[in-house]
Amino acid sequence: MPLALNLRYSRIVQSLLAAAPVALALPAMPAPLTAQVAAGVARPARLEATTASEAARTEFWSGVEDLTNAFPNRGTARIKRAVDLDPAFGLARVLHGINTAGLTTAQRNEEIARGIADAAKASTGELMVALAYRENFRQNAVEARAILMSAGVLLPGEPLVAYQRAVWAAGVPGGTQTDAIPELRQVIERFPDYGPAYNTLAYAQWEAGVRNDAIQTAMTYMQKATAQPKPHDTYAELVQWDGRYDEAITHYKKAIEVDPTFLGGSYGLSEVYMLQGKGEMGRAALTAAMPNTTTPAQRVTIHIRIANTYLLEGNPKAAMTALGTVIEEAKKGELTASIASAHIALANIEAAFGDPKNVQAHIGHINALPPPPAPATPAGRFAGNGATFAIAGQPAAARMYLDSLTQYATSATPSAALTSQVRATTGWVFFSEGKYTEALAEFRQANVQNPSVRTGTALTLFKLGNVVEARSMRDELVNDRNLNLANFGNVFARRMVKQRII
Repeated sequence: MPLALNLRYSRIVQSLLAAAPVALALPAMPAPLTAQVAAGVARPARLEATTASEAARTEFWSGVEDLTNAFPNRGTARIKRAVDLDPAFGLARVLHGINTAGLTTAQRNEEIARGIADAAKASTGELMVALAYRENFRQNAVEARAILMSAGVLLPGEPLVAYQRAVWAAGVPGGTQTDAIPELRQVIERFPDYGPAYNTLAYAQWEAGVRNDAIQTAMTYMQKATAQPKPHDTYAELVQWDGRYDEAITHYKKAIEVDPTFLGGSYGLSEVYMLQGKGEMGRAALTAAMPNTTTPAQRVTIHIRIANTYLLEGNPKAAMTALGTVIEEAKKGELTASIASAHIALANIEAAFGDPKNVQAHIGHINALPPPPAPATPAGRFAGNGATFAIAGQPAAARMYLDSLTQYATSATPSAALTSQVRATTGWVFFSEGKYTEALAEFRQANVQNPSVRTGTALTLFKLGNVVEARSMRDELVNDRNLNLANFGNVFARRMVKQRII
């Protein structure tokens, strides 16, 4: 039964909401929210799930548990079932609109708007959480966190509110993953059995350099969320990064045992096998996961990973064959972005390891696709194509894309990312023209964490005769234990420097 909420909480929330538009430029709140808070409506200290269907409520909370424990495919399916069971379940519909794969942007916005309208008829807490999710979806992390700050006063016993606010600390301007650590510690102190906080804290600790603490936190996570596969996956990934491959394999397999539809376990298992140089075993792990997929996008993702295993091994022909399968499967599922990504990968493989004359054909295939192409921004397309033609040894075509990128940058909103793209593409153009000193100067001013920039820097150093530094960068890339087989750019960079810097 709902617990009566002390009226002072509603008054505090009301004052926070009244002050927020000035201090934080919060989006306008729907009238029902202001009315509910002003009326001092009695509410429980935990988040409600207003629905006439007990089955929908069960699916909703199970889905939330999955989503916060990084099990998106099962979580989104459960949230969708909650909406199907009760179409007026507002908060469930908002989460469905944000998280379900395959929806267009227009469809997502429509689902979120409908969910907000229904949540306005439910409890104050539900409406506030729904609004926070909407603002975070719109990349307004500051506003989302401010709403949850108010929601936390209204719902002092709800761990989801405290946890989500901590996680979104990384999304504010200038925020990083490590910024969430203090708030995550507070969440754990208040809610010591809330597993997702341990998961996020473990990764943040690793990023902060306290790696023994990160592994210990992951061990605690396994104790707190025994019914979830993600704790084993998290622990496996961290000990993999620590070089403890056999232990990682054991826990990736345990994650798969808990629930085979948790594909992260199979992905991690294949990656650790690749780090051990066991390509066939890596591909076998991915192939074994195929029957556990539930959507075309998941099957395409597995084929992409298989293609990248071949590229990592230095077998570009097999990689291109596998990418052909990606395109076939993506066409069946009408996954335009995946088709474009496959052609981008094929263009780069042809540029570096195949027939450079075929690069233009793949760019043509991408341009012929219905929107949105990938990458979606003009800057991304210009920069990517410029680097590809430079790698292919076609400086004139590369410079044409650089000119388009430079012209675009003059009218676009300035940003560090755009500046880096211009610098990196300029570096690649100079590289293709044999102007290695100028190329190095440009690469040095780009984002040094970007795989393409790191590759260009290493190759340019090698051309300039700085063999020791070039080999050091090569080894750092090739031996990085954080391998993501879904990241073509990283796999391509590893293969490029391994093959060209001897």
